[in-house]
Amino acid sequence: MKKPPLYRGDVIENSTMPQRYRSCGIISKSINGGNPAYINKNGLLESIQAHINPLTESEKTFLSKSVFISFTTEESIAQNYCSYDKSQNKFFSDDLRKCEEYYETRYIFSLNISDCIPLNATEGIYYLEYNCNPEMRKSDGLNEGIIEFQYASGWGKCEICEGGRKHKMYLIDSVKFLESHKEYTSNPCAFINAQKDKEWLVLPSDFYKRLNGYSSSMIPVSKIWSVKHYYILKNEKPRDPNQFAIPGSVI
Repeated sequence: MKKPPLYRGDVIENSTMPQRYRSCGIISKSINGGNPAYINKNGLLESIQAHINPLTESEKTFLSKSVFISFTTEESIAQNYCSYDKSQNKFFSDDLRKCEEYYETRYIFSLNISDCIPLNATEGIYYLEYNCNPEMRKSDGLNEGIIEFQYASGWGKCEICEGGRKHKMYLIDSVKFLESHKEYTSNPCAFINAQKDKEWLVLPSDFYKRLNGYSSSMIPVSKIWSVKHYYILKNEKPRDPNQFAIPGSVI
């Protein structure tokens, strides 16, 4: 049975830099210096709990640079996170308004996982291989000169796809995973939060020869995901469309 899409709400001020989706993709917090070895050291169960409900300083540090990207099965939940105002610590989902591209401050991403393969369906662990689409990459702001520069700099290329390989990601139904390990769970609130958000965790896992290692920093620009643009009508102006009109940071 094919899985329905996953959704993610994000805000322009977050460390995941959703405004860079055009040039880079859907970015994880690990772009800020995350440590993929944390999972190997602490195990998948502890790492998932730390991402969903961190308790110790070490877990809070992991979350701030987490290799996981949070999604949900419900678009309404993603919409709620998309509407979050950090300064007021409030959600304004009723005040979200769609807007034209380059004027947005908030985003809802939709990820197509219909081709994912179960690795351990009982634990809710899946695997997905896919191609990126570098020809879809473009400037993060309205600046035609930058777009020309980007393509002249080889933006239409991908080391992985051109090498005959595919991009890879692991998908974890956190509710099912935590429930299947409840006798070992040390953080019951993580399970409660996972249930509330119907949370799935995505772990990109691409090997780059030039890095001589794996990267979990982003889901690159690809036809497997799409995005909707929003801003909050009540207390927010659309952003300057020329903002961020520079090449994004690429791994």
